[in-house]
Amino acid sequence: MKVGNTTGYFWYGETADRVYGRMAEVGYDAADQDMADIKKAIYHDDDALKRFCAENKSAAHHGIIINQLHGPWPTYDTEPESRAEGWRCFRRAVLACHMMEIPYMVFHPQMPYGWGAEEEPELPKKLTLELMMDLLPDCEKYGVTMCLENMPFRKHRISTMDRIVEVVREISSPYAGICYDTGHSLVFGHDLGEMARLAAPYLKCLHVHGNDGTGDKHKVPMEGDNIHWKGFTDALAEIGYQGVLSLECMGDIPDVPLEERLVYEKQTYAAGRKLADQVEAARKAL
Repeated sequence: MKVGNTTGYFWYGETADRVYGRMAEVGYDAADQDMADIKKAIYHDDDALKRFCAENKSAAHHGIIINQLHGPWPTYDTEPESRAEGWRCFRRAVLACHMMEIPYMVFHPQMPYGWGAEEEPELPKKLTLELMMDLLPDCEKYGVTMCLENMPFRKHRISTMDRIVEVVREISSPYAGICYDTGHSLVFGHDLGEMARLAAPYLKCLHVHGNDGTGDKHKVPMEGDNIHWKGFTDALAEIGYQGVLSLECMGDIPDVPLEERLVYEKQTYAAGRKLADQVEAARKAL
C-alpha cells in the first residue's frame, strides 16, 4: 500500500520538482496535490494552469504518483455570486486533474451560511447536490471522480459520514465518491472503523490524521490521542480498500533548518507507513 501526504506541507520546496524530490526523500510514494487556494493564478490564467500542471506532472520522475487533488477551499459560497465563482474554480480543478492524470478531486460540502449555524438545514445538501451535478459532465468527460469529504463542523448537517453517503448515493454515478477524513470523524467521537465501513461502497481516497476529539488539529496518527487505530486499518482491509494511505498532517515541527526538519518529516511518514503495514497484515489474515 502506497503512503502519501499533501504537497501543501512541503511548500518550502518552491518548485514542483523540489517539492516532490523532498517528499521522495522522506519516503512517500504518493501525493495529494494541493490546489485549495483559489487566489492563485492557476484558477484565473490558462497559461499559469498549463505551466503548473506540466511542472507537477513531470515531477513524477521522483517515483511519486499524484493520487488525488484537493479542490478549492474555502470557496466563500455564502452569496450567489461568490458561489458561482467557486463552482467555476471547481470545474477548473477537475480540468487540472485531467491535465495531470489525477483520478480523484477532493472537495467539501457547500457552506451557504459560512461557519455559523444553518438557518435552512437542507439548503447545504441541495446546493452540494447541484454542485455535483454541475461537475458531473466534466468528470465523465475527463474520467475524474469527485470525492466528497466528511467535515468537522458540529453546526453543519453535511459533516458526518452518514450524510456524506446520503448525498453521494443520490448522485448515483461512478464519478461520485467519498474521501474519508479520519480527523473530522474524531471530532464527533465516531469510531474510525465503523465510518470506513459506512463509506465503503463509495470510498476512493483518504485524509488520515488524528486529534483528541476537541478540534480538527491534524495531528500525526496515534500521536496525542488514545484512538484505537487498528480498528481503522482492520476495516480498510475488510472492505477491500486498495487506494493510497494518504496523510493530511505533519506533526509539530519546530522552527529548525531544513536538514533538521527532515527528521520530523520522516517520523510523520513512519506513522503512515505503520498504518499501511497494518492494513496489509490484516488483509493477509482474512
